[in-house]
Amino acid sequence: MSLVPQGGASGQFQPTPDEIEESRTVDKMAYNSWKGMLARNIGRAVIVSFLVGSQNTVVAVGTLQEVGNDYITLFHPGRSAYITADIYSIRFVEFPQGNNVITLN
Repeated sequence: MSLVPQGGASGQFQPTPDEIEESRTVDKMAYNSWKGMLARNIGRAVIVSFLVGSQNTVVAVGTLQEVGNDYITLFHPGRSAYITADIYSIRFVEFPQGNNVITLN
């Protein structure tokens, strides 16, 4: 990142206009990503389908607690357990609405 002096004062720097635009583009891409969508829904009940192997799926149910660079964490209150899973094996995420909220056993 090259910095340009601000107002000619020494010790004060600001990013160039090109760097500001590049940062906005990166933020927009992150917002429109799979990870960004999940991060905006932390705290919601979810049903997540994961691909295991080449054809098998596993379904996890819980409240979305955390989204990391390459993982998600769900909380399953019926079992008082946290489930952490690989974000790259997620195939589908369902967000139940209204009266369709899931009951966790």
